[in-house]
Amino acid sequence: MAVPVAPPDTLAELACEADWIVCLSQPAHFHALSQHYLGFRQLSDGDVVSAMDKAARSQSARQRGKQKQIIATKKQRRETVAEK
Repeated sequence: MAVPVAPPDTLAELACEADWIVCLSQPAHFHALSQHYLGFRQLSDGDVVSAMDKAARSQSARQRGKQKQIIATKKQRRETVAEK
């Protein structure tokens, strides 16, 4: 797991959940994530849902592409076997 900033106690809790943790900053007095960024705007529920939908569509498209490659490879193997 990699995170840019987190409080030390949270990283200690996460240590048993991850094989490896990388954290660039572990301030002792961590109050809010937004304090560590120059621009940290509030997102609406619609923004989050839209981003999740876009990611799901992108992942589905990649999976469909991989399936087409697998089918094409199987077809090529059958044609090669048939030629012999």
